[in-house]
Amino acid sequence: MLTQVICSSLFQEPPPPPRKARAELMKDIDADYYGYRDEDDGILVPLEKEIEKKVSHFDFLWVSL
Repeated sequence: MLTQVICSSLFQEPPPPPRKARAELMKDIDADYYGYRDEDDGILVPLEKEIEKKVSHFDFLWVSL
């Protein structure tokens, strides 16, 4: 009987690991996840300045209306 219990316990699947709570999942999320530091890559700021130069005359037209 004892050998049957030992053998059956060897072939049982282990229980699944416990699921993470919402707080555990959220603690690793930082500003990079939300894209708050996208300007730091050195690509976005020059592109925005170029577009702002192209569109700056539209501000004058908008104000004059």
